Amino acid sequence: MNIMENYWQLVKDRRGESAAAVTMFLPIATYLEKYVAKMSDKVFIISRIWNSGGAFLSVPLIMYGKSAYRKIRHIPEDAAAPIDDAVYGFLVGASLKTLGYVVAQESDLEKIAIAVGTTSAAGFALAPIAFYGADIFKDLVGIKSIKESRKRDPDTTRFLEKKLLHFEDWLAELPQRTKRSVAIGIAGLSLMTALGIWYNAPDNQPQEHYDTSPKIVSVVH
Repeated sequence: MNIMENYWQLVKDRRGESAAAVTMFLPIATYLEKYVAKMSDKVFIISRIWNSGGAFLSVPLIMYGKSAYRKIRHIPEDAAAPIDDAVYGFLVGASLKTLGYVVAQESDLEKIAIAVGTTSAAGFALAPIAFYGADIFKDLVGIKSIKESRKRDPDTTRFLEKKLLHFEDWLAELPQRTKRSVAIGIAGLSLMTALGIWYNAPDNQPQEHYDTSPKIVSVVH
């Protein structure tokens, strides 16, 4: 299948992953951009719109790039390669974020470096949780059941596997209306948390410096 020939269908098929990514990382990115990188409100808002829109619209291009990356690395399409996938995700995320800050007209290279470095590192560190969260979100909004996404051995003796299996069994039993309400609640909580962080953060606008030193004016008669 040619990925680019089915662009909008792929955008639709991957909306669960995109929504999960935006929901999970919005508060984290808000804190890092405002308090660590000290971005101005203007740059922050434009970059958030860019990154959130990119999470939905760039999925086919990212998938196309992932296939090319795997070919370069001689990795089969259906083979598990979590480290390579994480590295590719880090590179793509860093590139998109950098472009977003350029679009937002951020000229401070130090701020861009801090923002890209911290948000990309957070994404890399939280990737396993993000992937699992995406599967949960797809179940909540009715795209794909968690039981289909995560096929587990029902006789497993591993502690974490057993706990996750019990949680997924419980999630599968919930009515779809309840699941949708939970999804809306999680998205709303993420948005309100991000807004709270942004509201309490300083604007970080670059200050204009004026020369206030006394001037000596000579008057020639």
